[in-house]
Amino acid sequence: MNVQKFLTRFGWLIILAGTLSISWWSLYFVARHEGAPPAIAGIVSTAFDGVALLSADYALRYARLGLSGIGPRITVYLFAAMSAYINSRHAVIDHQPQFVELLWGVPSVGAILVYEFHVRWERRNALARAGRVAAPLPTYGVWTWVRYPFKTLKRISAVIDYRSEAITARNIPGGISRSGQTPKETQTVNSEQVVSFPELRAIDSGVSPEQIRQWAKARGHNVNSRGPIPADLERLYYSEQEGIKEAE
Repeated sequence: MNVQKFLTRFGWLIILAGTLSISWWSLYFVARHEGAPPAIAGIVSTAFDGVALLSADYALRYARLGLSGIGPRITVYLFAAMSAYINSRHAVIDHQPQFVELLWGVPSVGAILVYEFHVRWERRNALARAGRVAAPLPTYGVWTWVRYPFKTLKRISAVIDYRSEAITARNIPGGISRSGQTPKETQTVNSEQVVSFPELRAIDSGVSPEQIRQWAKARGHNVNSRGPIPADLERLYYSEQEGIKEAE
């Protein structure tokens, strides 16, 4: 196992172990100062860090199922924050310089940040394994955005719009999108169903909706001068283009 894989799997545990050691000593010191017997002072950390740890374990279980686990996560933040505050009082009680409050309080905050990164990573992996991570949007170069900002934004909006329709049609039995396509007319790309709508084909092939509109008018079809083009006209256009290519 190389260093990167080791840190990915166990780095956060190493940080957590160090943080818990600091927190245990700090909480023990504060409890003893307030008159708690050694045995009780020794388990004070359990009431704070222990609850946070157990909640973190439940949150990780949720994350590995692709769920948010918001309840356990809030509990982790709440008890870790209380632990950090009490730890910072260590410096005040011991008449240490003010900056030492950070020495005792910040490690708990750091552990929570590392924990949050780990939980998000686990949840992302679970969603990816379940095929619930959306495929990336088309990538346009910088100069495309500079020269055609509104047209490029419109094309990306079209992709998002039709993907949304595909997901809706897929999850409603017999569902049909407003463009007239059914779930059978979809294809899977990176675990994300994307509808093969003519609009998307126009984007991929460089054919603009305006070109299809002019084609329809030239052939006597009734089509509005503005707004979306009917799906049946778009299909006719592409069918004719495919027929021309086959003839050639």
